[in-house]
Amino acid sequence: MESTVLPAAVPQRRSASRRRLFAAFATMLLGSSVVVQTNSLVTVKAESWDLQLGTLNTFPRSGTAPFDSTTAGPVPPPFTANQGNDANNTNNVIRANDVQTYAWSITGANVDSDAATVTSLNNVIFEQTITPNAPLTVDDLDIEPLNVAECPGAGSGINYNAPSGPIVITCNTGRYDTGDQTAVTVRVRPKSSAANGDSFQSTQRVFATQNNGQPTETSFNLDTTAQGRTIYITSRPEWNLSKLGFADGYSTQMDPDGAGPAVTQRGTIVSAIYQISSNRPFGNEALVNPIVVHDALTLTDNSGNNIVYTAPWYPLDCQSNGYGFPGAVYGYNGGTQGVNTGYDNCTASIVRDGGDSSAFSFTFPTIDFDPATYPTQTTYGGDLSVVPYYVASVRVAFFIPKDSVDLSDGVLGNGGT
Repeated sequence: MESTVLPAAVPQRRSASRRRLFAAFATMLLGSSVVVQTNSLVTVKAESWDLQLGTLNTFPRSGTAPFDSTTAGPVPPPFTANQGNDANNTNNVIRANDVQTYAWSITGANVDSDAATVTSLNNVIFEQTITPNAPLTVDDLDIEPLNVAECPGAGSGINYNAPSGPIVITCNTGRYDTGDQTAVTVRVRPKSSAANGDSFQSTQRVFATQNNGQPTETSFNLDTTAQGRTIYITSRPEWNLSKLGFADGYSTQMDPDGAGPAVTQRGTIVSAIYQISSNRPFGNEALVNPIVVHDALTLTDNSGNNIVYTAPWYPLDCQSNGYGFPGAVYGYNGGTQGVNTGYDNCTASIVRDGGDSSAFSFTFPTIDFDPATYPTQTTYGGDLSVVPYYVASVRVAFFIPKDSVDLSDGVLGNGGT
């Protein structure tokens, strides 16, 4: 009986064990398949962004109108001919106080053909580096503020890295979807403090970090353009001092020299207006402040023969011009009729050479030879849209004693008749 029962029971137990093992294995496989299915739902966006940087058509431009008939040369300097001149905006020469304009085109595209989902690129940064070549410094260059519409992102700005530079211009152009394009404009103005023949150069790049953490970057070499990366500055000193007078005459009684020997007396106060200008808006080398003027009043008789005679006269005060007068501009507050600077008083700078009929000197308040704008009209509405270009206007008041006028016929006490 044992021979018939026991053999049959062993296989049954093995079969049950195998079924339990298979079920457990199947469960493991099923669990594994669920994990795989869950992971496959997490989509990783493929990225391979291509950034492109280039110049807009007809840029860069070295200068603005009006241009001259010739250009300083030879290039590269030293300039031995036509200093301060520039004939067009397509060369690599620019006049002091003129504007070098760069206009850039930036394009971004995700070129990964396997990307099933469109991705965006955040914070696409354009960076331009302006490097002054010694002896030029960053103090001799001015960068126009960036256009907020072109550079809306955080971190946009201009870092001058004084004194030696370079100047780093950073423009965060913001977010890009594939195929987006934007333009960025950078304007560099060499000041009139730059010496004739000084130069600066430009390098530039655009970069960003992709969503996958990988950086992408491209640069542009201006040496591939006709203008090149190096810009040469040209200038020459060409400023004119003019004197207008006499304005605002009125009679008064005063002690003209305060604690001096002169007594209180009757006389006339008149004003002369001293102005500094140029016939050129660009290419003028700055004069070195302070600017001292030495002058004298000349008294002539009334005979019609312009015979000069000597008599007392007194300079009273000196200040930025606030008087309207034909041919004059205001000496402060800018606008269409005023010099682009603040009001100042220069009375303390008045010095006489000697006695009360000697010449005198005064010092102009500090002059900005690189104004952002020039007056376009005189105080009386005269047209200054072409020439001259004023940078300073000062009024000096004088007291002319009645007795000095009386001496115009050589006889004191007869009223000058």
